[in-house]
Amino acid sequence: MRFAHREWFCGCLLQIDFDSRESMSKEEYSRLLAKRWSEHDLLISLTSIHYTTLEKKCSQHTLNDYKTQLRPFFKTFDDGLKKFFPHITEEQIKNFAVLFFSLMNGLYPMTHLSDKQAEAMTKGIPNYTPPDFYEISKIGILALLNNFWVTHIKAGIILSM
Repeated sequence: MRFAHREWFCGCLLQIDFDSRESMSKEEYSRLLAKRWSEHDLLISLTSIHYTTLEKKCSQHTLNDYKTQLRPFFKTFDDGLKKFFPHITEEQIKNFAVLFFSLMNGLYPMTHLSDKQAEAMTKGIPNYTPPDFYEISKIGILALLNNFWVTHIKAGIILSM
């Protein structure tokens, strides 16, 4: 299972974005991460289903290859957090990553409905329109950053924001 080059470009563009800035506010970081993530339907689609569907329908070798291909993106993600939030710990990076990817993996199917899901939603909620992935993920990332940092400040860990 090889990704199209366009999908891997997400990590490259994110790296370029991170390299071109000395600092970023939580709001800027949220907008940028949401923008880059929302530009790559194949990447988010695969990551949103890989824990269940892909694991059951592919070999161990293929799953290993898929995870290995994601490594550059995860490194860029971690490096960006370290650069723009310099007091973040490795444990905080791991916790934020779990929360971020859980958010993205949950939002994607809610914003990209199948025909069957769209029909069911309009039966339950007339004139239903799914939220825009970029807009809702930007809000979610900012909420994660705000709440994540507040939680750590309450625990006595002061982060430079």
